[in-house]
Amino acid sequence: MPDLRGVEEMFIPVEPEEKAGLTPEEREVEMEKARKRKPLSKGELKNRRAQELKSARKQMVAGLEGWHMLFRGDKGKPYRRVGYVKREPGWQDKMPKRGLCEQAEKGRPVRKYEQ
Repeated sequence: MPDLRGVEEMFIPVEPEEKAGLTPEEREVEMEKARKRKPLSKGELKNRRAQELKSARKQMVAGLEGWHMLFRGDKGKPYRRVGYVKREPGWQDKMPKRGLCEQAEKGRPVRKYEQ
């Protein structure tokens, strides 16, 4: 998939009660914990989001660089180039941004809180 807009979302933590795959009982336990947490101010939420996004982008770049190294041949056998993705100008405006696939959504980290 040549369109990597939004891939950094897979590295941004989700709230424990929002994690995919929880049973109803587990979700209720997490909801109870969430009700006991001190709510963050708008500024604190904005700051946390900015820090998480910065960290997620670093992780995304590191992951992509690993693939680049592999295909350039830095890790052993070089790969043969068979083509490239050609796009028309302004393609980002014409195509909607895709969401994460189910596998990536399930693999997102869970935000940690002190007990």
